Amino acid sequence: MQFGAEDRAVGTLSGVIAEGTFTSGFSAPYGGFDFVREREDPIVVSEMVVALTNRLHERGVREIVVRGKPAAYSPNEPAVQASLLNAGYRVVSATLSFHLDICRFSTPEDYVGRLRSAARRHLLRGMSKDYRLAEARTDEDRQLAYSILVENREVLDRELTLSEDYVLAMQARFPDRVRSFLLLQDGTPSAAALTYRVAPQRELVVYWGDRPERRAASPMNLLAYCLFVRAHRTGIRHLDLGTVPLHIGADASGLARFKRSVLGEPSLVNVVSWQRL
Repeated sequence: MQFGAEDRAVGTLSGVIAEGTFTSGFSAPYGGFDFVREREDPIVVSEMVVALTNRLHERGVREIVVRGKPAAYSPNEPAVQASLLNAGYRVVSATLSFHLDICRFSTPEDYVGRLRSAARRHLLRGMSKDYRLAEARTDEDRQLAYSILVENREVLDRELTLSEDYVLAMQARFPDRVRSFLLLQDGTPSAAALTYRVAPQRELVVYWGDRPERRAASPMNLLAYCLFVRAHRTGIRHLDLGTVPLHIGADASGLARFKRSVLGEPSLVNVVSWQRL
């Protein structure tokens, strides 16, 4: 759906209607409102939220679920969150996303120089071997990257939510937006990552992980560095390192510490819901 004001396009809201529920971010990492202007008037943002909510209501939608973007994605996000709450949406869940603001760092050396001593030691240990980050461009390499991610999750007694067939199909359809990478150390694959180009100049690390038997070589710190270097060289402004669950009982403290150690900055992510009375 589109919204316009003052004879100009303002923005859009996309999603899926199923059984009376509209979900923005139905099968994507994030949904929410997208704007033509990087910095929209907050009053216009509020008008857009109210107008599109009413439009969905008029179409018979009983519930609206918006899986919002991290607050750091756009200067418009704080206004979006405030407008949703004022329009009667309630927060269903809240978590933290960690990201690297690539523009903060003038060079890769600047990034390394800002690491704390422990993280820098891990990185230098990984760099002590011959290494390179290789994009997986064949099905064979993409399958290898996926298998490394599966192996990593199995040790943690977890499963990947995206199947291998789904990932391969998405890469075949959107090769410039869905990418797999292999981190090679001394010619041996040590870690892998799956990324989505979710918006211009913004990339999301959907999955990343190392091979358990390769952890002595500190591949994860090196993988984070290599992804930063690639982002810096290709004009990516925002590298999203993914979320950390905050609910009680979640074993996520180590994940949060790691993302902080590679200079990830936290950003609030809300899922909100509106229901017709």
